[in-house]
Amino acid sequence: MIFVELKCRARMRELKMRDEKSSLLHWFGILGQAGVWMPKTRIVRCQDDAKALFQILDGKTSDRFFEIVKEVQVAGDAIGYPIFLRTDLTSGKHNWNNTCFVPDRDSVERCMYGLIEFSACVDAWGLPINAFVIREFIPMHSTFTAFNGLPINKERRFFLRDGEIQCHHPYWPNEVIRRPSVGDWEEKLAHMNMITKKESEYLYDRSLGVAKLFDGYWSLDWSMDHAGNWW
Repeated sequence: MIFVELKCRARMRELKMRDEKSSLLHWFGILGQAGVWMPKTRIVRCQDDAKALFQILDGKTSDRFFEIVKEVQVAGDAIGYPIFLRTDLTSGKHNWNNTCFVPDRDSVERCMYGLIEFSACVDAWGLPINAFVIREFIPMHSTFTAFNGLPINKERRFFLRDGEIQCHHPYWPNEVIRRPSVGDWEEKLAHMNMITKKESEYLYDRSLGVAKLFDGYWSLDWSMDHAGNWW
């Protein structure tokens, strides 16, 4: 039992270190130095409120939980609805309509619940919630939805290591798409996954600028909006 407990403690320390580095609270400020396009963002910190947040999954609420809801709503008011809502570690975007896409003020509490529930269900340990992040919703270049209403966009993922670019790929391979909203989704996805030489060179140059700011292994995702801008 002692050995098992020690292994559990070691695993928890490992996950804590991973989560701290992956947290938006760590990388957001650094990324801001790269001069890339970023949506308007407000952060509501709640790293000391785990009990107030996660106990709602047992049907229990508290004054502190509703205070956090109010803070998120106020941030949403400032940015303007709809908003994109996430925690510092996840957006739960595959459950789009119940987590990260918040159409109006009245939907904030419901979507926060969805994010809390998703965070609790991630692997055997769950994900902590150190902050709720309220972001400007920017309509992207998408031609269909999948999963639970998630827009499938023209996106590119770059893999970075110690200041260098390792490789880059389309964000969405065919194999992962579930419940597409249209019958010809494969054709639409193939078209979105194509990029021109000019686009590739632009993204590579921008990604290299980001890579220089970070040590270790990272993934960097780009998404194109309807006007052709990459975010």
